[in-house]
Amino acid sequence: MSELAPRLLSWLRAAHPQRQELELGALFAPGAGYSNVTMLGHLRWRERGEDCEQQFVLRLQPAGDAIYPGHDVLRQCRVMQALAATSLPVPRLLGVEHDASVLGSPFYLMERIEGEVPNENPLYHLEGEYFADCSTTENARRLNQFRDCVMRVQDEGTGATGTGICQTWVQGRWPAMGLR
Repeated sequence: MSELAPRLLSWLRAAHPQRQELELGALFAPGAGYSNVTMLGHLRWRERGEDCEQQFVLRLQPAGDAIYPGHDVLRQCRVMQALAATSLPVPRLLGVEHDASVLGSPFYLMERIEGEVPNENPLYHLEGEYFADCSTTENARRLNQFRDCVMRVQDEGTGATGTGICQTWVQGRWPAMGLR
């Protein structure tokens, strides 16, 4: 990964020539998440005489199938682009690259939004974990927020909202757990 930073900086400078004195801080892996190669970083630059900075997330296509067969970060990016046109809270996309020769695999960058990333070990949906433990007001708030977002995703063909496990929880377990 040590060769990644200079290659990413070259790509960023070419993609954003208006950003003068563009600098890339250290790239580091987050403490959670397994489905992509994910790096966090920080940019600084000058633009129109002003100092600017931005935290970002770099998502790279994993080698092979990784955890999910057929995993495709470019498809993930297209979904996020489509969701950006809705009322759902999604990070702003900062760039996408299809050419694997740039960083060794296709990738995209998005703004980093402060928040808590659920730990996947132990799995966040199991009893007593991030989403399943609603014994605190904060966990109940998280779960309701998650449910509200998923329920707003609409099938354009049928107009139906909320599918799968989320629908089951909303109609079944959630009321029994005291959630709205």
